[in-house]
Amino acid sequence: MKSSRTSRWVSAFALIGLVLISLLMVLVLDASSLANPTIPLGPGNAGKQGPTGALVVRLFSNQNETDKLSLPTSSSNLPIGEWPVLVTTITNSSSPTSYTMVTDTRGGSQIDLPPGQYMVSFLDESLAVKLPVTVQVNVETKLVVTVDGAAYPLLYSEESGLQLTPNGVQSTMYLEVSSHSQVANVSEPVVIKAESTIPGSGHLVDATVLSSEVSGSGTQWLELATASPLNPVDANSIYLTTWIYYPQVTMTPIGLNGVSSDA
Repeated sequence: MKSSRTSRWVSAFALIGLVLISLLMVLVLDASSLANPTIPLGPGNAGKQGPTGALVVRLFSNQNETDKLSLPTSSSNLPIGEWPVLVTTITNSSSPTSYTMVTDTRGGSQIDLPPGQYMVSFLDESLAVKLPVTVQVNVETKLVVTVDGAAYPLLYSEESGLQLTPNGVQSTMYLEVSSHSQVANVSEPVVIKAESTIPGSGHLVDATVLSSEVSGSGTQWLELATASPLNPVDANSIYLTTWIYYPQVTMTPIGLNGVSSDA
């Protein structure tokens, strides 16, 4: 009888000890969460980040990008809307994290990110744009990129047809454009735009400059490696287009209302 009563007392003390240990573990975890704000403070905050900064990307062009056959204009304020933009961490290159942004119809997009170094990249015309940016806590990093193109009507063109090269199958194109200055440099990517006699239809051909020569008569000859042959038979007009981009980065502290001071 005495042995049974002793066993019950031992079990009760063991249960009380387990409760005390559990409470102590909860207190330690809560203290750790307060010291490190990136650790969720409770089940309702699972997956939330710590302090962040804002990355704003705005894209503009001097071409209406909703119509890929359109040609560059004199205005560089046309928004590149509904366009995918990739943001990748470069602070820890061994384990990069990527975020996808899509611009709205006005060419802008915003995302909140942890502080660090990031690479912003997107494709447009012949350009593969890659720009590094820095994100800081409670700071708005605004990246504005303007894509500008130039168009040169073809005075003459001929093609060699498909050929097998060390880089694969490609077509070589020779063309003449009107220009007193260098149109494109060797190895520069360009785009050939051929508008068909049928409105709204035509051909786009990506090409790379193999060689170029400016003549004294105000014209320039270029040799291009094209991804596919261009059939100019039904073309109403054919243009060589070259592209360049201009980035601008500004960083502005974010006010207490969550809006940057220059908004």
